[in-house]
Amino acid sequence: MERETTEMPGANGAGRFVWRDLMSPDPGKSEAFYTSLFGWGVNPMDMGDYGVYRMLRNGEKDFGGIAPLDSSNGVPSHWLSYIYTHNVDETTEQAKSLGATVASPPMDIPNVGRFSVVIDPEGAAFSPFTDTTGQPKPEGTTYADGATPGAVTWNELTAGNASAEASFYSQLFGYSIAHQDMGESEPYTILARGTSYEDFEAGVHSRPPDMPVSAWTIYFHVPDIDKALADVANLGGQALSPVIPVPGIGRVAVVADSVGAVFAIHQPGPMPA
Repeated sequence: MERETTEMPGANGAGRFVWRDLMSPDPGKSEAFYTSLFGWGVNPMDMGDYGVYRMLRNGEKDFGGIAPLDSSNGVPSHWLSYIYTHNVDETTEQAKSLGATVASPPMDIPNVGRFSVVIDPEGAAFSPFTDTTGQPKPEGTTYADGATPGAVTWNELTAGNASAEASFYSQLFGYSIAHQDMGESEPYTILARGTSYEDFEAGVHSRPPDMPVSAWTIYFHVPDIDKALADVANLGGQALSPVIPVPGIGRVAVVADSVGAVFAIHQPGPMPA
């Protein structure tokens, strides 16, 4: 592995992927799909005019939610990841200066934090987030602690220009950049908060010719990927890729849920030495 920088930006929590929302035009249908597939728990919360927000729990850990999406503007169902920063307003302005578009300006979530929604220079959406409760810095979920079925194991950006996109996020969140040979035509780019595998936060790679836009994909742990693919189909979803073996990582596949949101499933293998 070749590392371009040796700084460790994640010591103060910046750059962690700390939450994720499924934006769904049919939250009830989405809830049925994911609770059946992963066994997640759901805690509905009445948000007034916003509608019902369904808090998602895997085991004893709240990790995301299902939010209602008005699809009349043509935005498809999708997963949106929240990335921790110490100042949402500053990060949002910096993202604009680096070529991003602000889809939703910074706003407060009462008793939770402050966030915005940003579209990066290639069109991938993410949400900078700051906790405003004074609680300890949130813990992210990455490969090292994703061994529980249904847990997040990885965050991956598929981009037209992987190098430019990695540079954008590095400037925005302070990631160091590492390159790992995955046996492909170009190295796989890793965004890291430190130097160990536990500090590897996300990956960036070039999108295939048949993928029209850049996008973030969340990987979820499954103990048996072949059974999970059959379950996805039986629940109204579909496979978007074959099962792909990744040396030292496991087996992965990209799928769409019952309302069209894209995610990946991951049957982990041994951690790299």
